[in-house]
Amino acid sequence: MVKAINFFGTAGLIALLNFVLMVLFNTAFIEMSVLAGLIAIVFIRLFTSPSNYAKVNRPISISRTETVQFDEQKVYAYPALILYASFFYTLLFLILTIVTYYDYF
Repeated sequence: MVKAINFFGTAGLIALLNFVLMVLFNTAFIEMSVLAGLIAIVFIRLFTSPSNYAKVNRPISISRTETVQFDEQKVYAYPALILYASFFYTLLFLILTIVTYYDYF
């Protein structure tokens, strides 16, 4: 259930970003979809990569205390699944854009 929420929540947030870009640039939804997907991929990858931006800016003492975990913790976010959802969204709308604008290629 948590994985489904992660996947569809990510797709929903990218669609919301897509809608904001659509209104901001006064274009069609499908025209901004690939751009929204690429922005999401870069943003998600920035925070989920092994040497990510969030870990680099933490003090060493905090980083050391958080890396050793003795208790089993519940997982509420699956970063790889979130990244795959953004890849899927971008690929899906890239295919839809190519199919829609096939006559212009």
